Amino acid sequence: SKVSHIKNKISADIKDGIKDLEVIKILHPSPATGGSPKQHALNEINQIEQHYRGAYAGVLGVANHQYSDFLVGIRSCLITNNLIDLFSGAGIVESSNPQEEWDEILMKISSYLDALSTC
Repeated sequence: SKVSHIKNKISADIKDGIKDLEVIKILHPSPATGGSPKQHALNEINQIEQHYRGAYAGVLGVANHQYSDFLVGIRSCLITNNLIDLFSGAGIVESSNPQEEWDEILMKISSYLDALSTC
């Protein structure tokens, strides 16, 4: 209820012999989490970020012989024993305001924080 995203469904016929993992390697990371142009943006991200992303922005999904469904994990949490790490991000562009981007990240994870406050 606090955040909404536009999504696009992509459908295609994949040539014989092409594996799902090959398609994922071409599409991932998405411009939303890896930037554009892809390689330049990834180089910049690797220079700026001081932490390992872990599952954040990773590919999550299921595949079998007839069907595959994948998504990008842009908001997630990792639970290890009694510790919960929350992951979110913001679309940083040249005109971004750092405080506004930080406020957006906090809003995005507020659903997790609200749910955890009842525990």
